[in-house]
Amino acid sequence: PSAARPDLAGMMLREEIGEKGVRVVQADLLPTVGLTANYEIDGSGPATGDGTNWTVMGVLKWNLFSGYEDTARVSEARAESNRIKEITREMESGIRLEALSARLELKAARERVYVAKASVRQAEESYRITNNRYTEGMTTIVDLLGIGTAQKKAKQGLSQALYDYKVGEARLKLALGILK
Repeated sequence: PSAARPDLAGMMLREEIGEKGVRVVQADLLPTVGLTANYEIDGSGPATGDGTNWTVMGVLKWNLFSGYEDTARVSEARAESNRIKEITREMESGIRLEALSARLELKAARERVYVAKASVRQAEESYRITNNRYTEGMTTIVDLLGIGTAQKKAKQGLSQALYDYKVGEARLKLALGILK
């Protein structure tokens, strides 16, 4: 499936965010180390210092046991990430099915166009022959009008087949993410 489709691209982004969310929650299980340093000059004038102070502080934070709250948060984040992955896979499968269906409908519409063009050619030839026969007095005006009506129906069928083909093209482009 095409990642050009905005709906699929959005789900892939949500999937990526979910995976990063799992890593963030897992990082909370690790110890953190911090270091702070201060240096201070005290004095009555701006350039003279009567006394100096300095401080260095190190901090180590490590949650040894939180009643399994941290592991539950990791499991919850992992489950949400897996749920989003499944939704994405479902969407990809649906897009593949939609594209396949659109291809098949487009192929069928193309065949209907070929058949409708042949039908128009036959109707035009039939009208030409009937018109010649009418001119020679070998048939009636009713026959000529009936053939004319059949010719118009054939042309109408061609117009419908061409319309169906164009709609099929648009559906395929939409399914592939080309048409937005």
